[in-house]
Amino acid sequence: MLAAFFVLDGVSFGLTEKPFCITFVYRNIRRNKEANMTKVKTFMSALKVFHTARELEALDEVVNKFVQENNVATIISVNDTCTTDENGATIGIIRVIAYKES
Repeated sequence: MLAAFFVLDGVSFGLTEKPFCITFVYRNIRRNKEANMTKVKTFMSALKVFHTARELEALDEVVNKFVQENNVATIISVNDTCTTDENGATIGIIRVIAYKES
């Protein structure tokens, strides 16, 4: 049986606060044992004009710290997408990683 769980880790609206993270956990459950756990973690960061390089570096640091601290054995994929305002200007970035724990 396949089950999905959602975990809300925190909310961020500035550079110094914890980023907004959502974890999707897919578990293949057999005989009350968890096997083959695959998780998807979503990070979000706001982007401001003339600060983009610094904000992307900060996002990289948060993702790398997460990978190191959470016993990530295998990263399956990493994807980025941008969010825009009503005029089409980029105002944020969403990074999604799919991984397996050790």
